[in-house]
Amino acid sequence: MKEPNRVGWILLVAGSWGIMRFATDNETYIVPIFFSLLGSFFFLRGTERSGKGSIFWSGFFSAFAILLHQVMIFWWIAIATGVIVRNRKREIFQFFCPALTVPAAYLIAVWLEYGSIRVPVIVKFGLSDYYNGAAKLEFNGRVLLMWLLSLFRSFFQAHGYMFNLFRQSWTWVIAGISAVMLTGYGLTNAIKNGKIQSSAFKRPVWIFALAALLHIFFALLSGGNAEFMAMLPALLAIVLSVIIDINPKALVITALGMLAWNITIGLIPLKYYTLDGSSMVVNSILANPQPSKSAYLLHSEQRIKNELEYRQISQKPVLLGRARYNTQQLTDSLEVLLEEGFAVYTDDYLRPQTVSREYIVEDHPASDDLWAPFRLIPCDSVVTLTGTYSLYRVLPPVASSLHPER
Repeated sequence: MKEPNRVGWILLVAGSWGIMRFATDNETYIVPIFFSLLGSFFFLRGTERSGKGSIFWSGFFSAFAILLHQVMIFWWIAIATGVIVRNRKREIFQFFCPALTVPAAYLIAVWLEYGSIRVPVIVKFGLSDYYNGAAKLEFNGRVLLMWLLSLFRSFFQAHGYMFNLFRQSWTWVIAGISAVMLTGYGLTNAIKNGKIQSSAFKRPVWIFALAALLHIFFALLSGGNAEFMAMLPALLAIVLSVIIDINPKALVITALGMLAWNITIGLIPLKYYTLDGSSMVVNSILANPQPSKSAYLLHSEQRIKNELEYRQISQKPVLLGRARYNTQQLTDSLEVLLEEGFAVYTDDYLRPQTVSREYIVEDHPASDDLWAPFRLIPCDSVVTLTGTYSLYRVLPPVASSLHPER
């Protein structure tokens, strides 16, 4: 690859939203990507005569990426397929030996966590997110739409808050249009002048195409989860850089346009604006003198759970998710909690409507039906880019036999 093209592809990957988003968040996807890339580098070295012992390091770093995040197993499978296709017993042995560290690490973790290494316990540990509802396998029309949006968001930021941002000032509109025009100009020239390299298909580029397809397919089955496609910019850059000879200037212009859009419409708003009321809810829980005798019915309880886990809060209130139960189940739960003397709060009343992944994927039962039997007293609020979010104290009706407010 020519030096200008190399710079352009690196800039394109670095400027992709899938990379920028998780590189600036408390997520664990970026570091595993680097180790998978390192494993891929040693695999390619191993295909050359100068790469003695490289296959072992390829297996080692690819397996280490899995230890950092399970989803990287699909990249490992792609490289493992390439090793098997080469059909050299020594290389197969060298690649698969380091992979034994993955089940070994899981067995140690399961033993330390549960004191048992029975198969059901191991499965529950390995698929804990699917057991506790944080992730699920599903496919329907909404998931397909979410998958397409997440695929686009692997490269460009797209979120409902952008409409609020554009209404605030023409500065955001001008910045967004400029970035789109720059990207469009570069992309048009790249497509117009790009040439397919027939010799590329003789190289092991298919391994990276396979890794990309596996990650895309798994993301499709997992609710269109954007996290499982965070590595796509790197994988597709490798594939396209080998298959297509793109004009260096057009490539750099495209990358700069993408970078400009994702910084101005993505990173800057997320840095300087609050998008929802999650911080308000967390602050309420932290300030609560009796969290164990409190309950919160939340619009996004998983986000609050993650925040409490991140802060290592030991005493947690009862957290109920609005979308996980129907109206009758929630009404019964609230009545029981109030009868038992719990202080009940909710952020699910009169919420601003913003188009997001959660809004598209989750069901949204009618709020009026749930809150009609109760009294709601506002106790806190926060003004955000997407509107005003409020926290309410939930009380029984005035003429109720339930315990009065404490």
